Amino acid sequence: MVVTGSADDSTDELIGLRYDNSFSSSGIPVFSVSRAAADGWLHHASTSVDSLQSKINSSKKPLSVDVPNLLLSLSSDIFEIKDTTANVVGLLRVADTTNTEYLVIGAHYDHLGWGGEGSGSLAPDKHEIHNGADDKCIGSWRHHRTCTYAFCSKEFVSRNIIFISFSGEEEGLFGSEYYVKHPLMPLNNAITMINLDMVGRLKDKTLTVQGTGTSSRWDSVLTKYNSDSTFVLKFVKDGFGPSDHSSFYGANIPVLFFFTGIHEDYHKPSDHAIK
Repeated sequence: MVVTGSADDSTDELIGLRYDNSFSSSGIPVFSVSRAAADGWLHHASTSVDSLQSKINSSKKPLSVDVPNLLLSLSSDIFEIKDTTANVVGLLRVADTTNTEYLVIGAHYDHLGWGGEGSGSLAPDKHEIHNGADDKCIGSWRHHRTCTYAFCSKEFVSRNIIFISFSGEEEGLFGSEYYVKHPLMPLNNAITMINLDMVGRLKDKTLTVQGTGTSSRWDSVLTKYNSDSTFVLKFVKDGFGPSDHSSFYGANIPVLFFFTGIHEDYHKPSDHAIK
């Protein structure tokens, strides 16, 4: 049970619940209780929350007290609030209809809305639109450009390509997780997934490529096609990470995630397009 002393919160408000995107449980039930309620319990030990806090602050040491003749019974109900969103999917079919293999090229298009507490914003005190120019828009834009190029060069494409703009990435990879569980084409035929997310703040010509350990061919392929480029590639072998490629790697599909790094505007209203 968690209670806040008046030195930290004079209003004695309960701590609000919020989803933390962790997909995990500590296994320990947690209750936020009011100071008034806790003081009623501590009355049996002739003390109070503020008295204990004052002693802890003075000594800088933990403090425990026995509360005699007290039995507490607590129960709670949790109600899920659900809403509906959608992935946007496009399929480029090759002329060879016997080829059932395909690539997935993905980017997410959702972000943090107006921000605020519990939104994931790193400026939670600002109720401002979070455009996410780098964290979503640039990935979706490059995704669109890749899609356009592929359709214009269809005769050179040897495998089908599925282009997916995922929703629910910021809330916990919901869109990509849903697609992996409900694929439009057999998932066994997906030979790789390429993810574009935060690829708009290139520094020192360094481009991070994550997932290079998910296929034995990635190092040689990337090195070959980058040989005449000005990019400096930074390879990261792990196929899991905080973006939509993780859902596909969890389904044993090789992945590549292109990324130019975290910056000071990440998850803030200041992540907007430069005019």
